[in-house]
Amino acid sequence: MPKRKIYAVYDEGERIGSYTPEVAEMVLGIPKYKVSGYATQKSKYKKRYTFVPEELEYKKEVERLENDWNFTVRALPLMLGRR
Repeated sequence: MPKRKIYAVYDEGERIGSYTPEVAEMVLGIPKYKVSGYATQKSKYKKRYTFVPEELEYKKEVERLENDWNFTVRALPLMLGRR
């Protein structure tokens, strides 16, 4: 069975959920075959909804957490040294 693609869906920049193309079709009315096109072109459906493949969202979150961790590791010795 092929792996289903899941997209993070944003409504005017605010994340509203993670949908497969089939669910996006039911919820938003977008034809399921157009979801990947909107995601690839980074364009908005109905001038409102954007689609981002979940793998990209996961990578962004991991990168954000790594940056937070690196900052904490560098800042902690400085903060402890001031006490």
